[in-house]
Amino acid sequence: MIRKSDKNPWVEILKEKNIRVTNIRIKILKLLEDSVDHLNAKKIYNHIREEHPDVGIASVYRNLDQLIQHGLIDKIEISQKISIFELCEAFHPMGHHHHLICQKCQKIISYNQFMQEELAYMQMAEKRLKKKYQFRIDFHVLRFFGTCSDCE
Repeated sequence: MIRKSDKNPWVEILKEKNIRVTNIRIKILKLLEDSVDHLNAKKIYNHIREEHPDVGIASVYRNLDQLIQHGLIDKIEISQKISIFELCEAFHPMGHHHHLICQKCQKIISYNQFMQEELAYMQMAEKRLKKKYQFRIDFHVLRFFGTCSDCE
């Protein structure tokens, strides 16, 4: 278990959300925070087993589900069989971003360098949808699927 004296911000965030603080949850969040790559459950599991060899993959999946349900991480389905995980927007180093996903090699590019025109268009689209359908939009997710330059 995590010691109360540890100064890990994830401990406080889990406590604020009334989620039991465990080493596995802290490790998952820290992995996602520090990783340059997008990680699937198997990669997360392999990283965790380095420090916690007794942990089973089912335990990792349960913890991922808990963190998703509490709004700390997002699950991104890049195909019917492949999902990756990342910190949710509020905690992600890039903040709000979109994804470019290669359908051949499953490479994922995170994109947050929006031009003013793109931001204006998204705001206009949200405003129009809100008015037309009397619908409050809390957030949006945008993924572009195609082929990366390495696979062309």
